[in-house]
Amino acid sequence: MELNFLGPSTVRSGSSEVDIPGTRDRKILATLLLNSNRPVHIDLLIDVVWDDDPPATARQQVQNRLDSLRARLDTEATHINRNGKHCTLHVKYDQVDGLKFRKIYTEATSSINSGNTENAVTLLRSAFELWRGAPVEDVESAKLQTEALRWKELHLKAIETLIDLEYSLNRHRLLTADR
Repeated sequence: MELNFLGPSTVRSGSSEVDIPGTRDRKILATLLLNSNRPVHIDLLIDVVWDDDPPATARQQVQNRLDSLRARLDTEATHINRNGKHCTLHVKYDQVDGLKFRKIYTEATSSINSGNTENAVTLLRSAFELWRGAPVEDVESAKLQTEALRWKELHLKAIETLIDLEYSLNRHRLLTADR
């Protein structure tokens, strides 16, 4: 299963896209994706889905939506676990574009620290290919966009790192529109 949030949220199983119907399901999935392998408090899911006006049945509705998502997503490598007031989307790093990006960025940083600037540049350029737009750009929620901000910040940090590396290699002409 392939899960993407660096742009529109998508889920693929093999060559087929997995349909995630309903705005609430997409908002919950997007929140879980942004926090892959990390516990997410149910209150955050409620805030993302209903902003400041949740119904009295919000907790039960979130649980129902989680059950729906489990039915679509649970595989040996991907599953949603609920533990008390938290739930976690458990995935392997190579299933989620954001996790792949973060891993490649970390590898690039290690390359920089070991003096392998060329490898760092190559890694960063490959990491940027994972981005298809703003994180979860297809899901409207003020609270969710706040969650997406840390991914935007990591992206900007990676861009700044690449620019610094290209300058250090005297390849500043590659960074300008006028060549």
